[in-house]
Amino acid sequence: MYSDGRQLWATDGYSLHARPIALGRQGSVSVGKDGLLAVNETHNRLPNFADAVPQEQPLAVVVVERDRLQQALAGQDRYVQLAVYARGRGMAELSSTGAYALIMSVVGLEEEDFWRPDVSGL
Repeated sequence: MYSDGRQLWATDGYSLHARPIALGRQGSVSVGKDGLLAVNETHNRLPNFADAVPQEQPLAVVVVERDRLQQALAGQDRYVQLAVYARGRGMAELSSTGAYALIMSVVGLEEEDFWRPDVSGL
């Protein structure tokens, strides 16, 4: 885990996660004995997260309920194919070796209802 001072980043080398947690200091992050996040500022060299976050417009955006997505994923095999269809407001299709799920999109939400990490200045 790393803090750029404005947000918290975590990676395992295969996925990247970010949260809008402003710790105010830059460096590697660990959980202290008190259970609070501790920033090690001596480790100032942060990984280049900005290069991993796409800056171009997405090909498609589908908004689904998290619980329905988790339900659909729970029935899948280890590797899942995700296909996005633009019919109506969009649908997400998940399929694997022996399972299939189609998740309808949610309507009524706007772009500003969703957070993305700020990679400016990184």
